[in-house]
Amino acid sequence: MSFLNQIEKFDKSIALIEDNNKKFSYQELITESEKITKSLTTRKLIFILGENDFEFVSFYVGCLTKK
Repeated sequence: MSFLNQIEKFDKSIALIEDNNKKFSYQELITESEKITKSLTTRKLIFILGENDFEFVSFYVGCLTKK
């Protein structure tokens, strides 16, 4: 079972809460991370430096799930 399949079971549960109290569900996280994986065409070594926000976490999850 892949990492993405494991978090899909939480679907509408809250995955992230940003500093401004904006909440994001696991489904929103999965949807955004899938957009990221489409833009990554080949396997690469990536250095990730980012803020503690939804965009960064979705990019990180996208990188984890890219095959």
